Amino acid sequence: MDSSKLEKFATAARVTLLDQMAGLVTQALNDPKIAAEYPNDVTGLRAAVSEHGETWVADTAAHTWFNRLTAARFMDVRGFSGPYRVVSPAADSASNLPEILLRAQSGEFGDEISERTRSEVSALLSGRRTSENPELEAYTLLLRAMFVAWYPSMPEVFTGPADWIRLLVPADLLAPTSVRERAVTVMDDDACATVEVVGWLYQFYNSDLKDEINKAKVPIDAAELPAVTQLFTPHWIVRYLVENSLGRLWLRSRPNSALREHMPYFVEPIEGQPDTGITVESPEEIRLVDPACGSGHMLTYAFDLLFHIYEEAGYARTEIPQKILTHNLRGLEIDSRAAQLASFALAMKAREKDRRFLTRKVDGAPVRPDIVRIEPLTFDGDDVELLARGLCRDDRAALESLLQAFVYADTFGSLIRVDPVGMAVLRRILTDAEQSDGADTTFEARREVLVRARRLYRQADALEDDQYHVVVANPPYLGSGNMGGQLSDFAKARFPETKADLYAMFIERNAELARPSGSVAMVTMQSWMFLTSYRKFRARLPEWGHIVTMAHLGARGFDSIGGEVVQTTAFVVDIASRRTGNGQFFRLVEGRSEEEKRSCLVQANNAQGDARIRFVSSMNEFEAVPESPIVYWLSDGLRSSFHSHSLLGSVANVVNGLTTGKNERFVRQWHEVAISRFTSKCLSEEDSRNVEFRWFPYNKGGQFRRWFGNMSEVVDWQDAGRRIESFGHSFPRSRSFYFRPSISWSKVGTGDTSFRYFPPGFVFDVAGMSIFPEQGISFSHLLGYLNSTCASETVAALSPTINVEAGQVRNLPVIADVLDDVCECVDRLVSIFRSDWNARECSWDFVSHPTIGLGCSDLVEASGILWGNSIAIAEEARSLEQRNNELFARAYGLQAEVPVAVSIDKVSVTLNPHFRYRPSNSRSRREEEYRALFDQDLARELLSYAVGCIMGRYSLDEPGLILADAGSTIADFEVKVPNSRFRPDDDGIVPITENEYFPDDILSRIREFLSVAFGEENLTANVSWIEHALGLGKRKDLRQYFLKDFYADHLKMYSNRPIYWQVSSNSKQPNKGFNALVYLHRYTPTTLGIVRENYANDMLDKQEARLTTIAHALDTADKSEARDLIKEQDELTRVRREVQDWVTTTLFPLSTAEIALDLDDGVKQNYPKLGAVLKYVKGLS
Repeated sequence: MDSSKLEKFATAARVTLLDQMAGLVTQALNDPKIAAEYPNDVTGLRAAVSEHGETWVADTAAHTWFNRLTAARFMDVRGFSGPYRVVSPAADSASNLPEILLRAQSGEFGDEISERTRSEVSALLSGRRTSENPELEAYTLLLRAMFVAWYPSMPEVFTGPADWIRLLVPADLLAPTSVRERAVTVMDDDACATVEVVGWLYQFYNSDLKDEINKAKVPIDAAELPAVTQLFTPHWIVRYLVENSLGRLWLRSRPNSALREHMPYFVEPIEGQPDTGITVESPEEIRLVDPACGSGHMLTYAFDLLFHIYEEAGYARTEIPQKILTHNLRGLEIDSRAAQLASFALAMKAREKDRRFLTRKVDGAPVRPDIVRIEPLTFDGDDVELLARGLCRDDRAALESLLQAFVYADTFGSLIRVDPVGMAVLRRILTDAEQSDGADTTFEARREVLVRARRLYRQADALEDDQYHVVVANPPYLGSGNMGGQLSDFAKARFPETKADLYAMFIERNAELARPSGSVAMVTMQSWMFLTSYRKFRARLPEWGHIVTMAHLGARGFDSIGGEVVQTTAFVVDIASRRTGNGQFFRLVEGRSEEEKRSCLVQANNAQGDARIRFVSSMNEFEAVPESPIVYWLSDGLRSSFHSHSLLGSVANVVNGLTTGKNERFVRQWHEVAISRFTSKCLSEEDSRNVEFRWFPYNKGGQFRRWFGNMSEVVDWQDAGRRIESFGHSFPRSRSFYFRPSISWSKVGTGDTSFRYFPPGFVFDVAGMSIFPEQGISFSHLLGYLNSTCASETVAALSPTINVEAGQVRNLPVIADVLDDVCECVDRLVSIFRSDWNARECSWDFVSHPTIGLGCSDLVEASGILWGNSIAIAEEARSLEQRNNELFARAYGLQAEVPVAVSIDKVSVTLNPHFRYRPSNSRSRREEEYRALFDQDLARELLSYAVGCIMGRYSLDEPGLILADAGSTIADFEVKVPNSRFRPDDDGIVPITENEYFPDDILSRIREFLSVAFGEENLTANVSWIEHALGLGKRKDLRQYFLKDFYADHLKMYSNRPIYWQVSSNSKQPNKGFNALVYLHRYTPTTLGIVRENYANDMLDKQEARLTTIAHALDTADKSEARDLIKEQDELTRVRREVQDWVTTTLFPLSTAEIALDLDDGVKQNYPKLGAVLKYVKGLS
């Protein structure tokens, strides 16, 4: 099945149908002919519009047509739609018309078509009845007739005799570009091999809507909940869940059953361990429910397995489908559209096995799938009075409570708990009403209320506790932060232990729906296994459940979801209190796709795979670890360490930090602000009240890096955070620890954890959580432990998610006694990583480019020295990290249980090429590739430093920052560097043009810099090395690099917050126009005026002069020379015209406005103020 074609079709069909339905709704409401012909349907349409609005009606109609057309196409392909195909052409037909219409043109009709419809269709097709589009009208009648014929067995999908949606018929049903025709093309035999195709189409249909809702970042309520939370489950996971719950139930009941032969994902019970779960005598006893059934994938496979069970029990094949649908399977769903598809999918499963299913009746009624839509129902005071006549106070209260529970049923769905007392009262009321003879004077008034009460009773009956042998589900996922108000309040009140996510609430609720000794089989996010927010839920789990088997999928368990964020697990829990014994766990987290994970499980289950995949563990073992995480793979040594040593939280404060509430307002990259407004020397919060600085270092987590670094953000903490405190959404936690030295880590990461030392002076963020050792506890010793494999293996067990929380780090077992050898290793590692961090412009302690201090004038030689130094330092750091691992492994007695070797590509020092340039996939690089990438970045960083010297930010003669305040001038530079060998640009404006129009353009200044820094005699060789290192080739030199690539490199180096802004008349083709770099910290309101007068207009004058020269040269040029001159003339004329227009319409207005910039506002706020004349930057412009 080509899912990409299905996705493209479904998303395009949604757009098409929504557009069509919007127009048809308006037409149907205003056309008197339609009102006269279909008065009841129009009345129904008006009522729907009045209740829900035209947008909802159009959306509902669009989705219903999509479901019906795709369902009919599936039936056509599988031969289920009757004697003639309904939406598809005949298999051997040259026509694209649906077979049912083509046959009608010849007077042939199936039995489903009534005599009246036959007559109307024949009249239209013969011309006896006039119509603007007789074929379409005839086909619409035929479709309606088939939908009515299918209605008894699939009422949720197809229309009955009266249905307002039949008024809204797409006008292009017979067109080659119609949704019907595209469905025929895309839904081929391969796609329709199984009914699961309708589930994929449903997910794809909603994909754009899901993206829109997620991007809006608004709380999710009932209307958005289905689109955001529906996710189609991979088939092998469905089989694993159903086989180990339903299949295991039957094998327990019939130990010698041959059902095993049909269950490749069944996990055999542990030998010698009794299976004491529930049993059944007959297949008809089995009750299975999917409480969030979506399009019915779980139910359709359960149908397959039940069919084998019934066959084995001796039932006739023709009676099995109706037995399954009548006795065994139930689906619950809040989304009417998904419920339609679930019903359809089960009907198709039944039709596969029984060719007469769609017309078969039992006791005079058609057999229908038991799909219960959980819908909102309201009863006002009068309604309650009519229902509650004669009830005592307690019974009335119980009834009112039950009725109230379903007011927001489309939000709460199967999470609604049903009060058995209220159910007994309602059951009695409905029974009494059925026995009434109608003589009661209030009977007619009660009729409509009773109809609604029966609908509510059906829903409540499906939600009563302790009734299902098996509960199987892939529940919706929705974190508490994205819940709407009603759902959030409901979660807090009814599910306090699992309120953090909708899926976890379903785990708790499903356990209540299952019978004692029944089974709950689910695939969910894995976070409930580990996060602190679920610790109470985990602690209570052994009281009601026993994990029988788990397939721990981790990331990429669903091919339709990429990345590391969605990490899942599939599991089966027996509802049994404090059952002893072990469960079987499969650790599939290393698999990179659905298929890899599936294959690993099958092999491990057959005892053929990696022994590190299958684990046997008991619930008691989880309780041995703080907060009881489901760490089934944890070694005995690591598990015992929690009892042998103190927990980190007892020897250090492990705390969350500041939430500003709006980082865009209060956080900057340090290089954005004026350096005189920033300090890293503050030692306490009290100090911050007594200084004039506004910006202070901010530990905000960051990428994987150990020991030291990730220090690039600053926070507005002037006057102890006065502005942040006054902002309503901020939360300054742990203030007493601000500005103290700490050990920190990044909350979010997809690989190994990395802990870093932070010196005094920092405020820390909620994502840069921090550790503050108690008095007498060594920083070095603690940092060494945290970066050891002993700690990383334990952290991976406590928090295998992408989030590492303070609570989990607090629970790490630590040896409090200081290991001197560790401290020596760690102090050296911190020194190495500090020097590495400060060697680049990203550090506020940067001094100069590393080539400058070597005393080497040949860049070829300098790069070789630096390469050698990098390799040596990386190897030293690797050796020290390995030594640190060995020391702690020995101290904890874990030499045989944790790895100690360190791969060179894991040594996170930036100068380590094997770390910095490690491939993102599994491929390897040759050493010469690493060297080429190293030289390339060395050259880029040298040119960046050179531009910094040209602008006066740096100097060859003084270390560190020189000009980094707002409006800095050349005079300021001369004060700080009185005898400079290399003078910065006078105005902080450096032109970059394709031709050499200016004596001080970028290339001239770069060459001058290189001459001063490394000697004029080496200039040619050094320029050649830079161009070669940058990979510029023959057709691209340094001038072209600055025109086309430098700005992109600058944006990357400065985290998309540039300090050198590129003024550009042509962002798309910078080499075809005017460009100049402007240094932000030297910008003044007159800067753009200087750019216009001294540079842009000057270039225009020089271009005009060149055009005059060309005109004169043409008078005497030969044919070949003339051709070249005319080409140059045409191109220069075009460029000059564009630049002139840009100067007049864009640069002139902005320059005369003399716009002021406040560096405190940051680049993101300031860049758009000049954006019309600047090079476009995504996220800034």
